[in-house]
Amino acid sequence: MRAYVGALHCPAKLLRNILQESGVHLYCDSDDIILTDGQFLGITATFPGPKHLVFPGRCDVTEATTGRLIAGDVDHLDVELELGETRLYRLQ
Repeated sequence: MRAYVGALHCPAKLLRNILQESGVHLYCDSDDIILTDGQFLGITATFPGPKHLVFPGRCDVTEATTGRLIAGDVDHLDVELELGETRLYRLQ
């Protein structure tokens, strides 16, 4: 699938729909900012509230900065974030 977006400010929902149609794994279905390399995952809340993170497979989730285990052998994680809050996780 090929897609061209000429707009400078493309809505996140449009990008998510394009990626989903392309078969790309989506870690979150909200407009929050997700950065990952598959081993580390960062999320920054663009609005406060619950976040539902879905992983491509089962993994142990730890806080990247402390190494504290958040959840073991899970395929998703539900977290509550404040506006602008960022969390960094390691997926093993």
